[in-house]
Amino acid sequence: MIHDFCIKNKNHLQILLVIFFFAWGMYWRTSNWQGYSLGFDQVQILRQAEKITKGQLTLIGPRTGPASTFTGPLIYYLTAIIQFLSSPVISVVVTPLLLAFITGMCLFWLSKHYVNFKASILVLAIWATAPLLLQLDRIFWNPNLSLLSFSLVFWPILLAKESNRLDLWLVFIGAFLSYQAHFSAFVLIPIALVLTIFFKLDKKFLLTIFLGITTSLLPTFLFDLRHDWLNFKGIVNFSTKQGQQINLQLIFHDCFNNLAIIFETFSKLFYHFSNFKTRVVFGTVFFTIVLIFLLKNTKQLVWRSSIILFLISFFFAFYRGEKPEYYFLLVVPIFIINLSKLSFKVPIHVLAIFFLSQVIVSYQFMVEKNRTNLDLSLGNCLEVEKIIKNITNTTGIKYLVYDIIYPNDVGIKYLLEPTYLTENGVIVHISYPISDEFENIQSIGRTAVIIEEKYE
Repeated sequence: MIHDFCIKNKNHLQILLVIFFFAWGMYWRTSNWQGYSLGFDQVQILRQAEKITKGQLTLIGPRTGPASTFTGPLIYYLTAIIQFLSSPVISVVVTPLLLAFITGMCLFWLSKHYVNFKASILVLAIWATAPLLLQLDRIFWNPNLSLLSFSLVFWPILLAKESNRLDLWLVFIGAFLSYQAHFSAFVLIPIALVLTIFFKLDKKFLLTIFLGITTSLLPTFLFDLRHDWLNFKGIVNFSTKQGQQINLQLIFHDCFNNLAIIFETFSKLFYHFSNFKTRVVFGTVFFTIVLIFLLKNTKQLVWRSSIILFLISFFFAFYRGEKPEYYFLLVVPIFIINLSKLSFKVPIHVLAIFFLSQVIVSYQFMVEKNRTNLDLSLGNCLEVEKIIKNITNTTGIKYLVYDIIYPNDVGIKYLLEPTYLTENGVIVHISYPISDEFENIQSIGRTAVIIEEKYE
């Protein structure tokens, strides 16, 4: 009965599902915006965007710590536009929200264009409910561009039968955005080279990826011409330092560990298990089953996907530093593409169960994430700012003392920079985490505003 109803009302149900998942994904990316981060990365972007709105243009983007170099500046200019139309604080929420919406729209279109409408609903459901994506999309920084950029590259090169102009433009835009998002962009070139040599990938894709990244690098190149090759020297020093520590045993060990993190990343698209080993086992088993089901009819996709995942784990093995989870957003399009092809084999009632389970999981995950807001988040920093403004307007402030370890103090200092100080005011301590050294404490989460006796 339910099956017959679904068949008769197929188009209406599909449209309702599309609307629902777009609304669901955007709602949870916006809910409790007070919990958004306001730290070093966010303030770095806000300051540069403010300079751009004042006519001080830049050729480089956010700094990457390990190599002491800079990525592309696109995130600065996007933020500057939103700041010009609103305010810096609003841009902390609106910029990642806008990029998440564009990413969701592109994933929906890519899956519909390269697979079918049924697949596009499945992909949209993953974008809307994946705990990993919901969590990362609520952080304002340049990796907000990562999933969009890598999706634009991998969908055409994995699913296009013959490259046409549209495919090449998508790959070019994706490759261009990849360097603006993260340094893992450079992994795209050797991946495309290997696929071209061993799997007969259209050489136009390799050339287009190279042109896209090169075009994205042009502002950085111009910057280096005027600043004694600062970025180039940083990359050389970083490579030399890394090379001194590399041996075959370390590469093998780290490659295996990277593979484990890759499959852990896959599991976090569906459920955020608390135990690392559980996430790895779940992700490995689940994705292996997906590949087995696809192997009969889409061998080329299975083998290309497997090789890409291995190459990513191999190239990342040459980087000996810490690898946060956003590094591995590079692999998410590979998983999503394979799942979209699996939609051919999945009955409608199984998809319905999957959709329902994902909605429940994402609801539980986000409710738990939004339950507490104790740290120096955007909302708490704004509450501290209100208290400081109130003290300024009543007794006045002589000194502002930050009892906060760097870099935790960056966000609150950014908001309180305009504070007007007066000779006959009080001494105010902003303490995080809360200290009981002083009386007259007003606490916001684990942050305290502490007023000393009036300055004489």
